[in-house]
Amino acid sequence: MPEIPDIGRNASDDQHAAFLAIVQPAVLGAFHESASVKAALAEIVFAVPTDDSQPPHVIDHGHGRYPTVSMAWKNDAESLMHLMHEVSHALQINLSQSNKMPPLAREVCAFLGELCLMAYLHRYGPASLLPALLDVWHSHNTRYLGEDLGHLSEAILTDCAAYHYRQNYPIARLIAVDLFAQRPGPWLEALFASGSDAMTLLPIGQMANVAGRRANYLPALPMSGADQPVLGAYRSLGAMAVQYLGALGAQFRFYAYNKCMIEKHKEIWEVYLTWPPKS
Repeated sequence: MPEIPDIGRNASDDQHAAFLAIVQPAVLGAFHESASVKAALAEIVFAVPTDDSQPPHVIDHGHGRYPTVSMAWKNDAESLMHLMHEVSHALQINLSQSNKMPPLAREVCAFLGELCLMAYLHRYGPASLLPALLDVWHSHNTRYLGEDLGHLSEAILTDCAAYHYRQNYPIARLIAVDLFAQRPGPWLEALFASGSDAMTLLPIGQMANVAGRRANYLPALPMSGADQPVLGAYRSLGAMAVQYLGALGAQFRFYAYNKCMIEKHKEIWEVYLTWPPKS
């Protein structure tokens, strides 16, 4: 039996009710009532941070101990979205048995969870919640595909720019929408359980190829040491790119900045709202 950590205060009754009534059914529906997913959901601890100003986050206590979702519940649509986001992180930790997943892939899993939540509400209701959650989704997009994308662009185009975790969000957001357009299937649980191998399951190459055919917003990745400034710009993406995306090389090079591609993937979600139909 994994050890249950003692951390913070217990989650509120309202948060626990939202988890049981909305989040858990949404997850199980997306994962086709998987027994392993059901067991993994039961091994998540919820706590309220001692400082309510702390952003929602998950604490991974290591293999054999339950991960903790720590967040201040405010009983609104954004709290529900945060809860689904963090539960998705905790689910990924449990399914991968705390095998460390690259940050970009971790955020893809969390954003997929958000999409699963909205799909569940679209099909089963309550109908009043979906518009509020969509407002939250689009509000978050203004930062993920605005300010955060700008920081990512700066990191790649500026030699020796500092790495920041939020540089993962723009690409992860678009990958999640691209994956979810395929509709959840066995691949979803495989991704959440993949741990350190997760990057091999993401369609970065395919998406980058489409973007590269539309427009080139960066100079070609140099094939020799002749153009060191450009090479340095690519290398400066930071720890995330060097460690996890560097091997993808030229396939990735134009994706993050292609405005046409960004608009295309934002529109996928609008199209997605017509599926699945209410039964």
